[in-house]
Amino acid sequence: PADSLAPAGGVSRRAQPDLVGWPDLREQATPAIQRLAELGVHARGLSLEESHRLAARLAEIEQDHALWRERWHHSRRRGGTARAARRRRPRGG
Repeated sequence: PADSLAPAGGVSRRAQPDLVGWPDLREQATPAIQRLAELGVHARGLSLEESHRLAARLAEIEQDHALWRERWHHSRRRGGTARAARRRRPRGG
């Protein structure tokens, strides 16, 4: 549906920031992108069309980053390095 919360790329964004020490930069980036699209960066010498294209590209990058971070968390959760696996199940046994 058009009013769903998922962005165009289909990447669902968790409302809760990832539970890591770092602040979730994505949540801070989004309003900036929307502001760019609304004000139009043509104030900066870009045409309106260019500013919208830029905003779209930024949103795309942001979604790629969301995907990447999701995959990173999954790989972390699965229990990590070959070394850790060896500790659990030594080669001899």
